[in-house]
Amino acid sequence: MRGFTIIEVLISFAILIIVFAGIFAVLNVGGQSWNAGSGSLDLQQQARQAMDGITKELRQSNVNNITIAPDRTAINFTIPMNITTNPITYSSNIGYYLNEDNQVIREHPVDTTRVLANNITNLSFCCEGGDSCFDYQNSTIVQIQLEASKSVRQRALTPFNLTEQVRLRNE
Repeated sequence: MRGFTIIEVLISFAILIIVFAGIFAVLNVGGQSWNAGSGSLDLQQQARQAMDGITKELRQSNVNNITIAPDRTAINFTIPMNITTNPITYSSNIGYYLNEDNQVIREHPVDTTRVLANNITNLSFCCEGGDSCFDYQNSTIVQIQLEASKSVRQRALTPFNLTEQVRLRNE
C-alpha cells in the first residue's frame, strides 16, 4: 500500500487554495455590488421622499405667500387652511431647508422640525418665469433642485440629482 508524497499533498493543497481564493473573490465582488445597489436605492428613496413632501405642500401655496432665502437653500410659505372664509385663512409658516448635517428639514409650526431625508448635499429653490430667481410677482412655478450622495463601505456612490418644477396655485 502506497501513500501520498509530500509533493502531491502540496500540489493538492495549492489547487484547493486557488479554488477557495476564486470563490472568495466572486463572493466579495457580489457583496460589494449588493451593498452599492442597496445604498443607492436607499439614497434615491430618501431623495424622492423629501422631494414629494416638499412639492405636495408647495403646490398648495401661491406666489404671494412664498419667501426664498437669498442663498436659495431655504423656502418659507403658507398654504390655505380654509378657502370658504373671506379673507382666506392661511396656515402658519412652513419651512424647508438643508441643515449642516446634510438633512432636509421641514419646520412647522415654528421650532418644530422633522427630518425628511439624509445624505442630501444640495437643496435649492428658484422661482421660474420672472426676470430673476426671486421675481415672485411674475412667477407661477418654483423649481426645486436636490442632490444626494453618500459612501457605502468607503466607496462613494454616484450622486443622485432630482429637479422638480412645481406649479403654484393661482387664487
